Amino acid sequence: MPLSMPAGCCSWRPRSFRFSHPLDEARAMNLSFRTALPGAIVAIAAAVVAAPALAADPIAGRTKFSQVCAGCHTVASTAVVDRGRNNPAMIQNAINTIPQMGSVSGRFDASDLADIAAYLGNSPASLSFAQTAVGQSSAVSTITISASRIAALGNLSATASGDFVVQGGNCGSTVPAGTSCTVGVVFQPTAAGSRNGALTISHNGISTPIPIALSGTANAALQAGLSADATTLAFGTQTVGTPSTARTVTLTNTGGASLDFGSIGVSGANAGDFARGGSCAVGTPLAVGATCTVTATFTPAAAGSRSASIAVAATAPAAGGAAVNVGITLSGTGQSAAAPGVGLSATTLSFGTATVGTTTAAQTLTVTNTGNAALSFSAIAATGPFSATHTCGAGVPAAGTCTVAVTFTPTAAGAATGTLSLTSNAAGSPQTVALAGSGALANTAVLAWSPSGGADFGTVIVGADGGLKHFTLSNTGNAAATLGSFRLAGDAAADYRVDATSTCAAGATLAVGASCDLAVGFSPRVVGPRPATVNVASDNATLPTPLTLSGTGQGAPQPQLQLSAAALDFGPADSAGRPLTLTNSGNGPLHIASLALGGTRFSVDTGGTNGCGAAPFTVAPAASCQITLRWLGAGAAAASAPAGTDTDTLTLRGDMTPATATVALSGTAGNAAMSNSGGGGCTIGAGTGAADPLLLLMAGLSAIVLWGRRRGRDVRRGRQALAIAAALTCAALPAARAADVGQPLGVASVPGADGAPVPLHDGKARLTYVDFWASWCGPCRQSFPWMNRMQARYGAQGLRIVAVNLDASREDAQSFLQQVPASVALAFDPKGDTARRVGVRAMPSSVLLGPDGRVLMQHAGFRAEDEAALEARIVAALKTP
Repeated sequence: MPLSMPAGCCSWRPRSFRFSHPLDEARAMNLSFRTALPGAIVAIAAAVVAAPALAADPIAGRTKFSQVCAGCHTVASTAVVDRGRNNPAMIQNAINTIPQMGSVSGRFDASDLADIAAYLGNSPASLSFAQTAVGQSSAVSTITISASRIAALGNLSATASGDFVVQGGNCGSTVPAGTSCTVGVVFQPTAAGSRNGALTISHNGISTPIPIALSGTANAALQAGLSADATTLAFGTQTVGTPSTARTVTLTNTGGASLDFGSIGVSGANAGDFARGGSCAVGTPLAVGATCTVTATFTPAAAGSRSASIAVAATAPAAGGAAVNVGITLSGTGQSAAAPGVGLSATTLSFGTATVGTTTAAQTLTVTNTGNAALSFSAIAATGPFSATHTCGAGVPAAGTCTVAVTFTPTAAGAATGTLSLTSNAAGSPQTVALAGSGALANTAVLAWSPSGGADFGTVIVGADGGLKHFTLSNTGNAAATLGSFRLAGDAAADYRVDATSTCAAGATLAVGASCDLAVGFSPRVVGPRPATVNVASDNATLPTPLTLSGTGQGAPQPQLQLSAAALDFGPADSAGRPLTLTNSGNGPLHIASLALGGTRFSVDTGGTNGCGAAPFTVAPAASCQITLRWLGAGAAAASAPAGTDTDTLTLRGDMTPATATVALSGTAGNAAMSNSGGGGCTIGAGTGAADPLLLLMAGLSAIVLWGRRRGRDVRRGRQALAIAAALTCAALPAARAADVGQPLGVASVPGADGAPVPLHDGKARLTYVDFWASWCGPCRQSFPWMNRMQARYGAQGLRIVAVNLDASREDAQSFLQQVPASVALAFDPKGDTARRVGVRAMPSSVLLGPDGRVLMQHAGFRAEDEAALEARIVAALKTP
């Protein structure tokens, strides 16, 4: 291959060949060497195979390259230079085989060639890093490693020493021929000052590692700092809807690193009343020592105190992302738009009695400007025999006052009235004051009461003495008065008396300016409000307005005993006994003198939690206590108990009315017997499975009722069917265990008419009455009207009534409700799950729940006689705190 080399250059370039691949070029070179340069192949192979183990310093190589080769070559990528990158053997081969490079023969030893190859193949030859804070990382700097165009690099590795770390780059373990890759290095100083190290590169192109000098300067660790010249902005009072002038806070970067604002925001209760501005902004860095501003304006949306805050958050990336925050508190007071207001010290002025033709002493009315703008009056005048002067002519500033003096000059005997009118620029103008007085002829006695309105004796027990109220009777006229009788009048006049301790007496003379005392007593004869009046009679004096007397009679405190059950039925499983709660639903202490049983098969336990204690004992009004009744046939004795039923009566004696109360007791061996603790209903049982006797019998009952209704030709036949069904149910079902007093009901909710859950205890009602009913239940037709009345009467006081239907057919329940409407909450349990869990024992059955959802009372059945006792129990529970 013919070669053409410029004179004095140490490289060669083929003149007429172009190759598309380095391998084609290598093959052509071998062909040329065989043709023009005998022995070249052998020299190249020897150089590649037997490279000496010499140092490879790219910095020294840069110096040698610039001294010898730079006249003809540059480091830029060319076909010639690319062959020698990281390949000293190729450089030696060119010197040995190319005549034009003979001028450099002998000037380079193996070390020089390795240095030049390292310089050409690893760029730059050294790295210098920008100043970096101690403990921080610099940006990544890279070294480019290039392979010769005719030989790939293998076994490539790179390690860094000192405060430098290999990080980033894209080099793997090999570099294909004619390509390059990068090795990244970061500076992570551990101490301040100049820091040096080296990046050592190893590969199979140069036999020894190639050191790349690394250097950098470390600064002491940077700190972030941000200060504000104020941390509060108080805007004072500002008219609603009107913006204030802006107030400014200056922020200064007091740290050693630039700050980036992450957020500058207004928050708080009235954030919308404050608007932020200023030069501090997210996205605008704040240099070390630099300042920026945060401004705020206040536009109150409503009157009163308004507050918010501005939070400024910033970070310093050069200080490791250290965060700094500043808080600025904002406050102001909104004030309604400026307007005057009028406040009067009185709305009526009473002048008493004055002699015709004379003028009374002035009474003073104080006028206050209650607004926030000047108050001005266009007219202040009085009508009738009244006159007014004032100090309000110049206007009244906000919060200022002026006075109006009013006098009375009667022109005739008798009562006189007038009006003081104040016309102003305030809302509601004109403001008025009622004026009153009485005229008396000359040389006339005038009598007046003090206090003039009367008195209220409060609430007094019927028959008790409510004490005395004293009234002063004065002669304000100009002649002596002869007192007549003191008359009590009104519906309850007989409940009041003029007490003998009074100094005012009929027939006495009351001189001009003199006074006497009238003492009035109160002793109500009946319960309720007791109104009356009292006044004096006189033939030669002007009489005052009668005194108004009031008081309320209250009945004497009376205790009232309310029992949680009228009857208790026991079975063999009732070994723990059955509780009985005694509640005093009256307003006086209840004294229980004795608890007595007629036989020996039952016993009374007065101890335990909330126990009543041994008789005699006292129950305070609205309080309750508990006793436990036990049957000797229950528990372990049940197996040996004689057949049959034990009965007894618990008798309670005390000062209630009536003075005795009884509870029927019964105990039956074997299966539990039927019971009806309230009367007026029939007992049902509690099943436990798919063949629940309650559900089966209720279903059968519904069928009987439907049969009776459909087959019946008249109402009587339907009623007969209903009676038969109820009787069958009452006779067939076993008794169930009722919910325990003092315990939660155990059922949270029951589906309503629309399927949504109806809570039995909603956590809001003070008292919840839960009633279980069915369409076939005769007493339920009596209980529903009563429940409607109770809901209407006590609903506002916190009573809530829920009626739970147990019919298997909703149709039956709806038919019942059409005949007996309900104004209470309704729920439907066609499967009887609630009945089983609560322990429903009769139809109807009810439980009373307190505000905590615990059972206060159980009741089975319903009779007209039960209504008063049940209502009393509800009233007592509502009164309990």
